[in-house]
Amino acid sequence: MTEWSARSRGELFFVSWTDDDLGLVFDSVAGDTHLLDHSAIEILQSLEKGSVSVESLAEQLTDRFLPADQRQISDFITATLLQLKGIGLVFDTPV
Repeated sequence: MTEWSARSRGELFFVSWTDDDLGLVFDSVAGDTHLLDHSAIEILQSLEKGSVSVESLAEQLTDRFLPADQRQISDFITATLLQLKGIGLVFDTPV
């Protein structure tokens, strides 16, 4: 199993708008600003609370996604985490 964490826990600042599916994340450690969709921001905000597995994230965020089976939600979260890892906002640790 793998746990995921925010790279700069407590150092990320979020801005989003209620009428838009996009928001900004500023990483004050790296000095980078990222434009992300709302679901990626929710995942990232969950990781700021502590390390968690994809399965735990899926359970926490199930009610925020359109009705889908748990496997689809887990696959979506995994793909989003890999994208966030690619831009340096999260990292994974085998447990």
